[in-house]
Amino acid sequence: MKKRGLKSFKTHSEYSEKSKVLSFKFIDHGKVREKLKFLDFIDWIALPSAMRRPKTHQEFAKLFGLSKDTLTDWKNLTGFWDEVKARRDILFRKYSSEILYGLVKVAKTGNPRAVELFARLFEGYGDKVQVKAEPPLREFTIEEKEKMRRAFTNAGFAALIKKDTSKD
Repeated sequence: MKKRGLKSFKTHSEYSEKSKVLSFKFIDHGKVREKLKFLDFIDWIALPSAMRRPKTHQEFAKLFGLSKDTLTDWKNLTGFWDEVKARRDILFRKYSSEILYGLVKVAKTGNPRAVELFARLFEGYGDKVQVKAEPPLREFTIEEKEKMRRAFTNAGFAALIKKDTSKD
């Protein structure tokens, strides 16, 4: 029985090699002879030093059969750091949900900086936002004012808004 599609099937390394070379976004990769090693270097640089294997530039160069000067030349290419940033963004995007959840937990404790950051990220709060004071439709009772003060303080807005310290 004849197996279908074997002639068009590419080996994993052929597919991997082609997809890696075509995945540059900011660099004219025509200036680089060792394109796959170059991409590996970009991916390696995008990692925090604690996650890197090998640990140093010298070890990286030796492992890949390159000179340290080649690595330096690559780092000086136009678009190199933009490419590193793009890889880093992809690498660390998976942590966004946990970090944002952590921010929410801290903001809920009343931490003013966390509340402000939350408001900037999710509520459109910014330096250019203007708050227009309008008189209430009716006067609030002393109890209502105290409840509002406690609520604002608990939500972390005490540092962001001016407390009314006048005696009622």
